[in-house]
Amino acid sequence: MRFVMLPFALMLAAIALAAPAHAQDSPAQLRQQIERLTEQIAELEAEVERATERIEKLLDENRRLREAVREGGAADRAPADDQTESESTEIEIPDDPFAAPIAMRRYVERQWEQEFGDLTVSEGEVDTDYLRAVRPWTRSVQRDLNGDFTWRVYVHRAEDQGRRVVAEVQVLNRAGDPLGDRVEIEALGQVGRLLLAAASDAVILVDGRMRVQLDVSVQHGVGDDLVAPYVMIEDDYDVRAARYE
Repeated sequence: MRFVMLPFALMLAAIALAAPAHAQDSPAQLRQQIERLTEQIAELEAEVERATERIEKLLDENRRLREAVREGGAADRAPADDQTESESTEIEIPDDPFAAPIAMRRYVERQWEQEFGDLTVSEGEVDTDYLRAVRPWTRSVQRDLNGDFTWRVYVHRAEDQGRRVVAEVQVLNRAGDPLGDRVEIEALGQVGRLLLAAASDAVILVDGRMRVQLDVSVQHGVGDDLVAPYVMIEDDYDVRAARYE
């Protein structure tokens, strides 16, 4: 066992220190002291062994998550014809809008469907009544979506840009499956340095603040890249704390 030598040295040191104070102790008393020290050392060795097992399990889990993220990225790049039925199964997106950026966008789309689902908006035909109605709706949704989040992410890359660090991350669910596309997050100081250290190597937890801006303009059209007809979304994610699992 690799941890035996250090506790044994501690035992010898303890006996050496205790010897002057107990110079008159009988051999039986000394044996009792040695037995107590031996029991204490055995307990310390067992605690060290348990801690080592926990660390090894965490390292194995981290490696498994990194492999899952890499495999997920490879599946995203593969042609659709090459995907099996299990690979093409859609991952469940949480209802909580703060669970991931894709969950936030789905939330906006659901809210729009509830409010304007019966309305037909065609390309090239601007409905002024719709525009007047959708603007106050966007302000209400924005208020709901400016809040705190905690994500489990894999850091694909991170770049030091002077006062801040910008990182590209993949948000993961508890099973290690990717939730939506990669997004950019920003951090300052020590939190930013942790993102740099974790890049392409680790799954970490990040706490931050989500800020969402919904902009209404006829120039936005009604294309698929919008969260709603004539509604463009801008989202920012400032990370304020980060830690390893």
